Amino acid sequence: MTFLKMYYEKRACHPYCKAPDKRDFQSYNPEKSFEDFYRNYDPMVGIGTAAILLSIIFLISVKSFIRWIIRNWESRKYAKSFAEKVEKRVSFVENKTRMSVRRLESISSKKNSTKFIESIQK
Repeated sequence: MTFLKMYYEKRACHPYCKAPDKRDFQSYNPEKSFEDFYRNYDPMVGIGTAAILLSIIFLISVKSFIRWIIRNWESRKYAKSFAEKVEKRVSFVENKTRMSVRRLESISSKKNSTKFIESIQK
């Protein structure tokens, strides 16, 4: 037999038994029944608690969303600046190769520069 079955078989008033009195030992004069509890119950306490919890959740959500927007913006800014740096570097290298080609062309146009060009090619 299960514990619950044995428990309810011992009690003669099984289907109509009254719940035991509520005892809250943290308060000075605790309510003994649900009727006593709800007689002095203020629903605004629960509404206020729910409002505070909702405001905390809302603030955390807004903060997370703002952080996501800032990180996304910073990553796009970094990608843009990185692309600009790469573009500058590529243009610098291209200009340098153009200058060296022009220098070789100017050297090759001179009469006594064939030896220099041959030494470079070796």
